[in-house]
Amino acid sequence: MRSLILRSFRILAACLALAIISAHLQANPRVLFVSDKAGNNFDLYTVSSDGSNLERLTETPGSEWAPALAPDGNRIAYVDPGQDNKNLFITDLAGSEAIDVGIAHKALAVQWVNDETLLYFRDIEPGSIQTFQIWQVGIDGSDEKALYETTFRVWTTGSDRFQYHQANARLYFSSFLTDAPVTLRSGELDAEDPNMEFLRCDDPDFPPRGPQLVDHYDFTVAPDGSLMAFAADHGRGSHRIYVRALNGDCSQQRRLSDVFCGDPAWAPTGNWIAFTRAPQSSFGARSYIGDLIRIDADGSNEINLTAGIGAVSGRCAHAVIYDTAAECAEFKILEVSLDSNVGLSITWEAVPGISYQVEYTENFVNWKDDLPDSLLQAGEEDQTLTFSDDSLAAIRFYRIHALCP
Repeated sequence: MRSLILRSFRILAACLALAIISAHLQANPRVLFVSDKAGNNFDLYTVSSDGSNLERLTETPGSEWAPALAPDGNRIAYVDPGQDNKNLFITDLAGSEAIDVGIAHKALAVQWVNDETLLYFRDIEPGSIQTFQIWQVGIDGSDEKALYETTFRVWTTGSDRFQYHQANARLYFSSFLTDAPVTLRSGELDAEDPNMEFLRCDDPDFPPRGPQLVDHYDFTVAPDGSLMAFAADHGRGSHRIYVRALNGDCSQQRRLSDVFCGDPAWAPTGNWIAFTRAPQSSFGARSYIGDLIRIDADGSNEINLTAGIGAVSGRCAHAVIYDTAAECAEFKILEVSLDSNVGLSITWEAVPGISYQVEYTENFVNWKDDLPDSLLQAGEEDQTLTFSDDSLAAIRFYRIHALCP
């Protein structure tokens, strides 16, 4: 009887351990952005996704503008708008001295194709309406070339934000179509020109057939490729943030912000975005600078991330949301089994090279890591790791902690 009761307790512990492990391993994203509140030039900062723990990454004579995070999750590419050419640089999340990529032209914005290749908007003709080409270049300045045959045009507020989507392997940006309003467009990297244009929808705030939205800017697609976010207006310079299905279904379009907003960016989970809210209209002639706002993709839970931070409040732009190294890897429990001869067995997805510490508790207050062989490292070929606790002497609850390299 005692053995049966103990076994029942251990099964309950195993079930609860699942919930503990999942909660412990939720991503803890931060927001990378630029601000010139501390001086005349824009520097890089990061802040937690709840608006706490502000960190300044750079303090340089130039400006860091329109940053993009590399797929490796550590390096940052950015442009310095104050330089006439050769203004594309790479630094890292430690704020190390920047490396000049050595492009031959002036860049307006940048994106990563992979860890070795960049895309950038080349500034052809500056003004309130920017004229640009899309160029590709290696991080060492090699193989620099124009991506498409076409030259594009867009108001300044849309010339410093575009996206290369890693999963879709497509480029997303905005430009005029002849003299039509600014339109959202997409293309493959090996095509002669973009091969997709996105129709404008009626404004959902004026049902059933309200004024059609005019200029569309700052095109960005959710990580899973299901939704897109963008800034749009009625031609009055009062840009708002909208979300709708990437397939163009207007019935799902919804407005997420009030006026004077731009630069939406998706969280890695795809369930919330951050954007810039300015105090007044740019009328398309300049980029929006203000506070950074986060909001769920369904329009709920709005939080002003920077209004209460005097060091940067009101002078921020270009949010980039990323998972912190504290998690190192996302994984889930694949199997939890209990064998009377072996004990408890936990199997989880692993990332090669990452070490994992199995911890346990009996009271949910004090977590311990003194179990034999509870520190495991994934080898180059390991896709999963398994830990077994052969002791049936106590009720234990487990969690897995990924250790950063």
